[in-house]
Amino acid sequence: MQGVKRTGKRNIPAAPPGGGQGPSGYGTGPAPLTFLRPCGIMNPFKTGGRGERPSHREQEDVYMKSAVNRRALYITETAVMTALLIVLQAVTKPAGQYVTGTCVNGALAVSVLAVGLWSGVTVAALSPFFAFLLGIGPQLPQIVPAIAAGNLVFVLLLGLLAGGGEVPLWRRGIAWLAAAAGKFAALYLLVVKLLCAILPLKEPQVAMFTAMFSYPQLVTALAGGGIALLLTPLIRRAVRR
Repeated sequence: MQGVKRTGKRNIPAAPPGGGQGPSGYGTGPAPLTFLRPCGIMNPFKTGGRGERPSHREQEDVYMKSAVNRRALYITETAVMTALLIVLQAVTKPAGQYVTGTCVNGALAVSVLAVGLWSGVTVAALSPFFAFLLGIGPQLPQIVPAIAAGNLVFVLLLGLLAGGGEVPLWRRGIAWLAAAAGKFAALYLLVVKLLCAILPLKEPQVAMFTAMFSYPQLVTALAGGGIALLLTPLIRRAVRR
């Protein structure tokens, strides 16, 4: 019989290759799994050491370091997008509302599509207040929260409908139209219909805010969102996302 060593008294199973022999000729067990290492297979019964499975503590440390690095990168990118939006708003202010609004909406769209939803939300909420403090945006404190609300509607609709990697073209088109229409509706209702009606504004101010927060908001949201949808795949490919 194969695998059995014949003796004068009885048949005793032969020791497996590479194993030692016990007192009665029996093998003490297979040799350590060193033959797996040349094949690149880790020993599942040991942890730590070179070429072997890392311990649970080591896996936790690697995961924590990776999470911290991702969070730091996310915060950095969000801060950069906020600063970029404010700089664009300041530089393009002499060019008029259409140029400035297109740049602002483009930066908002890139922040939510290329970085992430919460990055877009942060940039949308904070940038109007920074612009007001720096004297860039409309110098009426009551309008600043309304602008932030309009920005939030824009990035939320765009991020929820078109964010998260590869999205079909038809869905991106719907997100683009919905986000632009949503921002226009929010600003028109909050500023023109609500604030201009309840605030003690002079007639020239009402006319100025009505013109500023009506159809130009729709045009600039469409232009900025469309440019961002074209640029975002290139940006994501460049940063390998």
